[in-house]
Formats: sequence, C-alpha cells, structure tokens
Amino acid sequence: MSKQIHIPINKTRLKLTGLVYAIIALFVFLGFFLMAEKSTDTVSLVLKISGGVVAAVLLFTGASALKLLNDKSAGIWIDANGIADKSSSISVGLVAWKMISSIEPRSKEKMILVHVKKNEDILKSASNKAIRQLLERNIAIYKTPVILETKYLKCSFEDLENAIKQFYKG
Repeated sequence: MSKQIHIPINKTRLKLTGLVYAIIALFVFLGFFLMAEKSTDTVSLVLKISGGVVAAVLLFTGASALKLLNDKSAGIWIDANGIADKSSSISVGLVAWKMISSIEPRSKEKMILVHVKKNEDILKSASNKAIRQLLERNIAIYKTPVILETKYLKCSFEDLENAIKQFYKG
C-alpha cells in the first residue's frame, strides 16, 4: 500500500470549462440586451438587469472553477487518515476514515458517494452559507454531502475507485 495517493485536477478541462462559461455568459448578456432594444422602457430595463444577473452568475461559476488552477494541492489526496477532497469549490477537505460509514461507487455517473456517519459534521465544515446549501442539496439527492467526481480529475473512475480501495477497510 502506498503512503499517499494524489490525484490532481485536469487543468486543461478546467480551463475549457471556464472558457465555455465565459462564452455562454457573453451570449446570454448580448441576447438579453438585443431583446431589450426592441422592448418598451420598463421591459427593456428588466431584460438588461436580468441579462446582467444571469451573465454574472455564469461568470462567477466559471471563475470559482478556475480558482483551482493556481492551487498546487488541488485534487484528491488519499492516505491512511482518509480522503482529502480539494477538487471543487464545494470540497469539504479531509474526511477521516472513521467518519465514513460506506463508499458507494456509481460508475454510470462517474462518481463515488462517500457516506458519512454524521452529515452534520461535514455541514459544519462548510466555509459559507452557499456551500452549506449545496452540501445540503447533495444530502437531499444522494443521502450524503461528500461526492467525488472524476469530471475534473486526471484519472478514470476506475483509477479513483481503486485508489480508495487501497486504504478503505469498510
């Protein structure tokens, strides 16, 4: 068994995602402004504000993904202590093996659900209210706040699953 496994993020895919969000934001913004030009004053103002808000949300989402590019520790770290998830903007950090009740691989969705004994312990680690709400949404959908996805990792689903199996004895 290895001492520690680091699965880094796929920076190329992350950059492309950020670029796609920026392009979509630009088209949404321009689309709303073009519609606003053909509308009455009140509707025009509503469309311009709506377009600005939607574009801002898209840019914020893209920027939150891109902030991982400068983080040298970004990715997933697996060792004798547990799984340290630093792969997304809602990552919860270290989830100790003793906190984990089960691991549920979902190959079709290319994700691994990490079921914890006390969801509240993970929710307490949320850095702000928005992240806490996203973790609560994960609990509502998947019954756990901790979800490991391979979408932005430099590994396959099988590689991640095998890395976890090297350490998890559940």
